Amino acid sequence: MQISRRIIHCTLGLGLALSPLGCKNKGEAAEKPADDGAAASAETNTDYVAQLEGLKGEVQAQVDMLMKPLADAEELANMVTALPEKFGELKGKAKAAALGSIKAGFEGGKVTLELDAKIAGKVSAELKAEVEAILAKAVEVKAGIEALPDNVVKATTALGEIAVKATGIATSATTALSAKLKIPLLKAGAKAEIQGKLDAVTALKGEITTMIEKAKTDVQTLPQKGAELGVKLTGSFSAVASAK
Repeated sequence: MQISRRIIHCTLGLGLALSPLGCKNKGEAAEKPADDGAAASAETNTDYVAQLEGLKGEVQAQVDMLMKPLADAEELANMVTALPEKFGELKGKAKAAALGSIKAGFEGGKVTLELDAKIAGKVSAELKAEVEAILAKAVEVKAGIEALPDNVVKATTALGEIAVKATGIATSATTALSAKLKIPLLKAGAKAEIQGKLDAVTALKGEITTMIEKAKTDVQTLPQKGAELGVKLTGSFSAVASAK
């Protein structure tokens, strides 16, 4: 029996590391090189830009967390200052007693307004609820201000960790995207897309670095600012108690 050259050729091919090209028919075309556009598209699916945008948001979240009790203290002090006018229906000792109860509630860390029975009936439920909301907010703000020194340390550590993550992502992105730009015969559209992402990565990394450096400097002054606002807030409650 005559053995065809094709069978011999394929049998020998098994001894040559099973080359995938060893058993092709003469009429079969050689395997096409990978589509450079598809390769580029696969790379752009790794969204380095979104990852860095996320880290940028984390930096801002750390700053906002530290700033919140300070902003709340300013707002609260203004709300407290406006309280005496809202007790306009009370006169003399009755008004002084009601406003004194607000100060006492603040100093005692209470969230309820404790009024003498003779005065309580003259204060509307709406006004009482408003004052108690202010007292509850005051407790929250005081706790936030007192926690600022520890929170600044925690935030500074977190910012350092974010900086490391940003550097890692930017380095990986630059390596991967730059390699894709070197693909032979890369289509213009794919090249522009990859270059755009590379530029965005570079810009975002710079923004994150700037944000972190500024935040690390700014947050160091927050405990002192918090202490000053704490004094201002206490003063606003004292002023309420002595209002006429």
